[in-house]
Amino acid sequence: MCGIAGELRFDGAACDIDSLARMTEAQARRGPDAHGLTIQPVRGFGHRRLKIMDLSDAAQQPMFDGGFPAAALLYPQLRFMGSKFRLLPWIHQTLSGLRFDSVLDAFAGAGSVGYLFKAWGKQVHSNDFLNLSATISRALIENNGGTLDEDTLDELLSYDPKHRHFIEQTFAGIFYTVEDLRFLDRVSWNIRKLPHRHQRAIATAALIRSCGKRQPRGVFTVAGDPEQYLFCARLRPGTAREGRTSLRTIRRMVKRLRAAFPRAEILVRLDSGFAAPRLFDMLDELGVKYVVGMPKNSRLVKLCEAQMTAAAELAETEQATAQLFGESEYRTHHWSRSRRVVFKAEVLVAEGKLNKDNPRFVVHNLSRAFKPETVYRRIYCGRGEEAMVLRHWLLNNARDLSAHPMTQALEPVVSPASYASG
Repeated sequence: MCGIAGELRFDGAACDIDSLARMTEAQARRGPDAHGLTIQPVRGFGHRRLKIMDLSDAAQQPMFDGGFPAAALLYPQLRFMGSKFRLLPWIHQTLSGLRFDSVLDAFAGAGSVGYLFKAWGKQVHSNDFLNLSATISRALIENNGGTLDEDTLDELLSYDPKHRHFIEQTFAGIFYTVEDLRFLDRVSWNIRKLPHRHQRAIATAALIRSCGKRQPRGVFTVAGDPEQYLFCARLRPGTAREGRTSLRTIRRMVKRLRAAFPRAEILVRLDSGFAAPRLFDMLDELGVKYVVGMPKNSRLVKLCEAQMTAAAELAETEQATAQLFGESEYRTHHWSRSRRVVFKAEVLVAEGKLNKDNPRFVVHNLSRAFKPETVYRRIYCGRGEEAMVLRHWLLNNARDLSAHPMTQALEPVVSPASYASG
């Protein structure tokens, strides 16, 4: 019978190695004796073999002579920032012309590169400073066939009244619910009882992967830093404007934050795509502090005309990017009242290029004690770093969203301490 699967791209993009691996694996019953993949820039093919006439390895055609080892794509992925999983076909193609038998993976990380070489038939020496990475390598690279049977799984999930409550006591109210923390305490206590080091490594690696899926952030999120805890993320159609559903999302989040932190002062920070008259009226109604980016227009540019002239002269003199800050009252025809706008009058200087004006604007209702530069640099730009962290997570870790019928676009992101400080 055998089975074959393939993908050919006409847009110049790389083929989806995850989809190709799943399509090939879905035909395992048709070809249980061997399998392989071949990956090239815009096309990829997968093959499952059923041995019928020639039972020798010489008949392993058409994709097994130096082909990409399909098992490498079945590696259990982790939400690990910097994972090289998507680069595996390129790594294999680049090194296929070299003759070698052993590999040192000096910085193993999530372990996908080391596992590629193992699936390739190479001897792998895996190393990492983090115990987490070393444990994963022990479970999936050093281990050559050990598994956990049903009895062992029952033992891991059993309740021992003597188990410690270290995780529950140490991380209460941070990453997980109380029930989750108790589960982690129970399982991690039982892992220590397993007799074999590979069993302990497999169980620990599985627990790590479960934690990563339960908490949708990279593993390098810093424990104890409340600005790194995801509070809300919302997918929207990629063709929709940012503010289309943001009003009710923000209203709901403010209500929940007020219930949880009744004495806190809530600060809302939004990019310019959300700046709409209804938004500002709603924020005033909710009684929250806010810093919201504003798209530039001719009237706003005129407000900072003097500062832009001064910044241009400074940039020409110093031959370096110049920035000046200021503040003014501003009102559009659609606003119910005037509001304060902080502006950054910036002239960019780059070698070999003409100097470029780059004015930026932020609407806010903070105390007048804050200088315009502080509002822009420390409050508006500082809070914006969290959105960049989330975008990085979305691009590198949310692979299971790639088949979602909605384009991968994100609504406002809020983290409790960042927006409820006081």
